[in-house]
Amino acid sequence: MEKKEKKEKKEKIQVNSLIQFNKKFPSEKICREKFREYREKNGITCPHCGCTGHYYISSIQKFQCKNCGHRQGLRANTVMHYSKLPFRYWFIAMHYITATKNAFSAAEIQRQLGHEYYRPIWNMMQKIRASLGIVNSKVVLKENVELDECYITTKIQKDLPKLNKKGEPYKHKKPYTLTKTKCIIACEALPVEQTEKQAKKYKLKYSCGNLRMIVVPDFKAETVANTLEDKIEHSAIIRSDGTHCHSELPYIFKKYHGEVIDPEELSKKLPFVHIAIGNLKALIRNVHHSVERKYLQHYLDVFCWKFNHRYSCHIFDDIMKAAVTCR
Repeated sequence: MEKKEKKEKKEKIQVNSLIQFNKKFPSEKICREKFREYREKNGITCPHCGCTGHYYISSIQKFQCKNCGHRQGLRANTVMHYSKLPFRYWFIAMHYITATKNAFSAAEIQRQLGHEYYRPIWNMMQKIRASLGIVNSKVVLKENVELDECYITTKIQKDLPKLNKKGEPYKHKKPYTLTKTKCIIACEALPVEQTEKQAKKYKLKYSCGNLRMIVVPDFKAETVANTLEDKIEHSAIIRSDGTHCHSELPYIFKKYHGEVIDPEELSKKLPFVHIAIGNLKALIRNVHHSVERKYLQHYLDVFCWKFNHRYSCHIFDDIMKAAVTCR
């Protein structure tokens, strides 16, 4: 069993390495052809008649419907829709997202690509984050689930008049002010299957499963219940610190265990969810420094998607599927 795990870990490192990436995608032409392969493998649907039969016209780089003759570009109805950036930019950005344990900001991606303008790179990163959010929204937590709330420091624009005292429009961007944004964090705690020798050595009863993070407008009981209803199975066992905003959860889920926990014992009774909260805050503080409130969910989705795919040996293929299917 240990040899198999070591082999899988070695394969994962080789697939996600920078050298392997440069060997597989050395030019813009190869990236374009590979993206075409992903699109054809996933299936192409005509937006006019709904037909799935297409053939590719290489001279104009478009797909033509066999039924109605409608043509759509290689980027159409994907995450690259309306984008003029090279395919290799997108591939490199997705490689950085999947190959590194930490996150990459748009400014760092711009520096690595050597692109002159920041805005197109920022738009590219936001589109990738949004596509991962669509995929991550389908994850439903099961069995034992740890639940807690947290506040993430974000920034919002100050409400200022459009014109200054002289009657002229502001030349600079509107200043920002820091605020706290409310989030719900839910994490699976799955029982660990161990031999007697492993149980004595590691003393682990549970391992961390999938993770979900959701931005909410408030911590009212009704809001929390409506938010979690379709994100956690109704047969799951919920464990939390028993705050007042969880008062409606016992009516939705099969079992709910809520008890007031001392701050010193939080890491023992709800370990995984608090580790996730700590890692998320450190990532936002160290990499992004501060994010706008309206885009916070995108950053949470990327964090959760990467965490939920941490054991995948085909994580780059997974992000490419998300890029092809989500617009």
